[in-house]
Amino acid sequence: MIINTKNFKIIFGKAVGHFIEDLIVSAKQRVWIISPWISEKYADLLLKLKEKNIDVKLVTSNDKLNEKSIKKLIEEVIQFKVKGLKRMIYISICISLIFINIFYFNLLTFIFSSLLFSLFAYELIKKEKLIHKKIDVEIVDRVENFMHSKIYLIDEYAIITSANFTESGFWRNYEFAIIIKNPEISKKVSKYFEYLKSNILIKKL
Repeated sequence: MIINTKNFKIIFGKAVGHFIEDLIVSAKQRVWIISPWISEKYADLLLKLKEKNIDVKLVTSNDKLNEKSIKKLIEEVIQFKVKGLKRMIYISICISLIFINIFYFNLLTFIFSSLLFSLFAYELIKKEKLIHKKIDVEIVDRVENFMHSKIYLIDEYAIITSANFTESGFWRNYEFAIIIKNPEISKKVSKYFEYLKSNILIKKL
């Protein structure tokens, strides 16, 4: 069922995603979404929008069902902690210690240089994990602060709905959606989005 007025559209029933997905795919400026669940298909869609220089923002939960989708949106980058000039100095010291043991071998030298070599060798191979976000995504702890809102801000449209950003929510479930095209309302919903996204009291991961 669809109710149409000048500034908003109300949709009941299945396939409310038909209207929302069409707006997302054809977005020109921004796609901001709050949804506790997101499927892999729609994670891929957000990445494609990002490639088109669309302003993409997402707030979702760390629910186990989101695991694969989140892995698509963020990645762990492993890098050496010691790098650049410091790394070259450490390598030089390690090489020097090897030569000291070859040409000036005695027990004390061996013990002392071995300890130094072990220390610098450990520093050289020590790594750290960095999180790279492919899109602007905030992951909220489902246990501490379960965020159950479903909000879609697409260009000038503000959409308040029961539908999660999943195939079930968009196509299979009986859902409800209000699609609003009103600058003032869109501005207020945008402020609410930013409040939830940046609120330090909401535990994010």
